[in-house]
Amino acid sequence: MQRHLHIVMTHWGRDIMYEFFSKRPPEIEKHIIDSWEPSKVHQNVFTKDETRQLISIFKKAPKAGAGLTFYKMFDDCLESDDFENTYTRPKFGEQSTACSAPVCWEESKEILDPVVKKCIGDYKMIGGKFNLTLGPYRLHTDSGRYPESKIHKQIIIPLHWNEKLPVYSMLFNQRWTGCQARFQRGVYDSADWEKFETPTHMTVIDYENSDIHNLTNTNFDLDDYDKYVTHINYESLWGFSVELPARWESQSLIAYDRSVIHSSCHFAEKNLKNKLFLTLVTEQLDA
Repeated sequence: MQRHLHIVMTHWGRDIMYEFFSKRPPEIEKHIIDSWEPSKVHQNVFTKDETRQLISIFKKAPKAGAGLTFYKMFDDCLESDDFENTYTRPKFGEQSTACSAPVCWEESKEILDPVVKKCIGDYKMIGGKFNLTLGPYRLHTDSGRYPESKIHKQIIIPLHWNEKLPVYSMLFNQRWTGCQARFQRGVYDSADWEKFETPTHMTVIDYENSDIHNLTNTNFDLDDYDKYVTHINYESLWGFSVELPARWESQSLIAYDRSVIHSSCHFAEKNLKNKLFLTLVTEQLDA
């Protein structure tokens, strides 16, 4: 069933109206589902110098966020040997993303395009951004806001973090072909968990009557929960299973379908202070 909710969001100072939806038109759905592939970590696809160049591009890019002075400080922090201890995890209810910056494709294309094409084949670049995060992300998709969009791959390029710690992007077997969404079953029935809503993402709480693909209809594996995702309400993971705990590695690229529901791993259990990465989103090329 398709579900629509009108919202207004602010994007770079402009109000944009769009409707939430849980399914795309049948012919678009077919294109998306037919293109699904297993998620994968592509190892050693960048050089150390290319990683440094991408960090340099981020440093020069205009930053978005609430505390501009704070973000200017981050540029200096990247030169420091004590990067990992400069910023700390947000407290309960605070934003996980400390700083983001849009990708200038013309500036970074020479580095990124050959690698992306080698890893995922032909693609249409839609956009991307650098993110410095201080805390973990929960279940969501970045599946866009246009019903006609033939969403393709999403890419994560790890750039800077404490590499002594095992850090993962958690990719689940469950998929969603609707607009970008967050998945929060059980959160609204619990006083112990933060209700996290944004105007950019649809919130899904009734999994059984939703359009989530591949639900297991069973509880989430407790070993996987303890190992990777204790920052997520356990009830929110009902019906979910892990496809790939994509471990972060230097000079690597993580590629997965934009339909894949995903999250970060838990920062607290890994003693991780922060991490810097680049995210790219693509569409299928028209035949």
